[in-house]
Amino acid sequence: MRKIFKTSAIFLLILTFLLQNGNTFASGFQVFGDYTYTVLEDNRVRIESFNNMYAASVLIPGEIDGKPVGEIGKQAFIHKRNLESVVIPESVTVVGSQAFSECLLLKSVTVKGTLASLGSYCFSNCVVLSSINLANTKTIGEKCFYNCGALTRIDFGEGLLSIGRDAFVNCTELSVVSFPSTLEHIFDYAFSGCLSLLSLNFPDNLKSLGCSAFNNCSQLSNISFGSGMVSIGDYCFENCPLLVSVTIPPNVISVGRKAFALRNDTEFTHTKNFSVTCQKNSHAYDYCRSNGIVPIIKDFNMLFLVGDLNGNGKIEISDARTVLRFWVGVDLYTQQQKFYSDFNGSGKLDINDARGILRTAVGLES
Repeated sequence: MRKIFKTSAIFLLILTFLLQNGNTFASGFQVFGDYTYTVLEDNRVRIESFNNMYAASVLIPGEIDGKPVGEIGKQAFIHKRNLESVVIPESVTVVGSQAFSECLLLKSVTVKGTLASLGSYCFSNCVVLSSINLANTKTIGEKCFYNCGALTRIDFGEGLLSIGRDAFVNCTELSVVSFPSTLEHIFDYAFSGCLSLLSLNFPDNLKSLGCSAFNNCSQLSNISFGSGMVSIGDYCFENCPLLVSVTIPPNVISVGRKAFALRNDTEFTHTKNFSVTCQKNSHAYDYCRSNGIVPIIKDFNMLFLVGDLNGNGKIEISDARTVLRFWVGVDLYTQQQKFYSDFNGSGKLDINDARGILRTAVGLES
């Protein structure tokens, strides 16, 4: 009898808890309409899952229970096969890995605010996704848009720092990509197999291109490297048969193996009459000699002013900032960049060079 009474009491306690906390799970998960969510330590909400398999259009709420929605969690919308459009509110700063992966009918994504990051595989295999606004995104994760074959154009906004490994692999209809001035790194295979890419204009701030970053881009015919480019990875532009000439600035200190080659089974060649314009005794010059290419020699020293670090023909505040970053050790510099940084001709790079460039840029000195 006592055992039955004890069991009944425990059951009654559990029932009372459930009645008082009907939308709260012991693990901290809560329910709001079609959403399961958790409250983070900073009192923001993270959406953990969307529980409506039939919704075609979703406007994610900016707040739940008076708390701002700050994150979309891992796999929150994965496999929502009827989802066609989604609007991400201004309050969201993070979209987790695989958040919208395998949404096979998803065509349009609108981002209202600033996303600190898009997680790995975030929109992978969204095969009909044709447009997305990434105006305020800072980092794009690994395989973020993998196999998004209907994506035709990407306009990245200022603030983007890096594009992850395999991020746009096999985006076969992607023909126009506009890189912002803030971009610093494009990692391995990022745009591999983008068969419709026609041309690339890399910003001056971009420092490195990873291994095979643009290989198998069969329509790519024109690329322009920025003045800050330091490293071009192995096989970076492999199997780009329409790319017949490149100009590589002297500040590039590494040109990877077969970076511009064509692969035929196990053999590598270069496009007939492929030409490289470079400075004598530079790393690009060494690449030519190693691959049987006769380089077109150009004296880059005659092109720029001392103090003009971005090579645009003017001395600006941004040039002073670049020299200052070199001096404090934030960025590494080449001998070529050291030459243009030595504004006062002292033979060394220091804060006086940055000061002189700054005073010239604002008109205090001529």
